[in-house]
Amino acid sequence: GTMDPHQAWLVLRGIKTLGLRVEKAQANAMQLARYLEAHPVVDWVRYPGLDSHPQHELALRQMRGAGGIISFGVAGGVEGGRRLIDAAEMMVRAVSLGGIETLIEHPASMTHKGVPMDERLEAGITDDLVRIAVGCEDVEDLLADLEQALEKAADAVSVQVCPDRSCDQTGPGGAECRPDQGHRLSTHTPGRYQHTTLGSVISCSENFTPSRPSPEFLTPPNGIESSR
Repeated sequence: GTMDPHQAWLVLRGIKTLGLRVEKAQANAMQLARYLEAHPVVDWVRYPGLDSHPQHELALRQMRGAGGIISFGVAGGVEGGRRLIDAAEMMVRAVSLGGIETLIEHPASMTHKGVPMDERLEAGITDDLVRIAVGCEDVEDLLADLEQALEKAADAVSVQVCPDRSCDQTGPGGAECRPDQGHRLSTHTPGRYQHTTLGSVISCSENFTPSRPSPEFLTPPNGIESSR
């Protein structure tokens, strides 16, 4: 088909600011990914800009930025994911990509709710999977929204955090609390401690309050930064 003149004008106008929008979205995504990786209610994070990503080194060679899509697993499975997206106030619950606004979705309770579990798992769509398509809002606003939403999601799993990061205790299920990790006891895994690596800006205490990353903690690793 052929675009009408107005559509063509909108495309031309958008292309002029595309680089700026991608740069801002990638910068936001890096900060959100690092915050999520350090949060005890988050079990795992997949973002190419993180050292923990299995293809991080490939991303360093091929890319000037790590993109605007973050995938992560929230404790509590389906219920934890549902509570998280329901609690989001600024992030929009939707499945599109690449807009100005930040979008969040939980496939197990949204797009793939009707797909049999074995087929979902075969495709890598776990109960805890949440995807964020990061937009161009102020990153402090996004962090605040994510923080309050994760607090509400935590209600689904009753997280307890080890009061001593250097302890050598073991949980009821025999899981060791290593010196470089915090441990938590979650009701969705009865009798076992859930281990999560904690960032240096997170304090491990009985009354855990998520902390926002410091500017030093948010410095892009190994040169990966926004496209220019």
